[in-house]
Amino acid sequence: MKWWEKTVEYSFVLMAVQQQIFNLFLPLDGDVESIGDAVVGKDSEFYIIEFKKSLSDLSSEYSKYDQGKKGYLSAAEIMQKDSASKAHFIVGGKVIEGQRYLSIEARRYYEENEIPTSDIKQIFNEGITLEKLKEYTKKVTEFKKSGEDDGEQGSSSGGFSHQSVLAVSKSKKTASLIPLYYFKAPAPKPQPKNTVRSSISYGPR
Repeated sequence: MKWWEKTVEYSFVLMAVQQQIFNLFLPLDGDVESIGDAVVGKDSEFYIIEFKKSLSDLSSEYSKYDQGKKGYLSAAEIMQKDSASKAHFIVGGKVIEGQRYLSIEARRYYEENEIPTSDIKQIFNEGITLEKLKEYTKKVTEFKKSGEDDGEQGSSSGGFSHQSVLAVSKSKKTASLIPLYYFKAPAPKPQPKNTVRSSISYGPR
């Protein structure tokens, strides 16, 4: 139910704006979505977010990794050692029983056993720099399945490399130019070509 996932995303953004948690929202789509659904930030500190309809069923997320959930857990074991993973989140919705509203909850992306929290302002308290975001993105995409080249500009030939988003911090009076290639999936790995060996028979000598 893609519409339900979008409801979670819109609810989260509305909440974040009301509570003044972020001042940068960078939704990602297409081949630059391999790192997540969005990058958000405040005062030149950034966070990566993956939106799901709920945090109870992440089968669609596991499918992005080779070997499914096993691949995700292998990646998590390594990525948890990277301090930047503290700024990588998964956000989902939860309908409170007996009440008619959607509760938004979040946990860190690679910490599967972390108890989700609805206190968004508290959990988004340790962002990463732009340079660290670039390094972390490169590591994460190496664990995920490579995208397929559809032959169109921007799929894997670098068409997005000239497109950027300007992130401005009013309080610190700084600006960061973020190239969208930061978030692209790696190009598909080349497959070994079959070697054809021909033999010539000259018949009996």
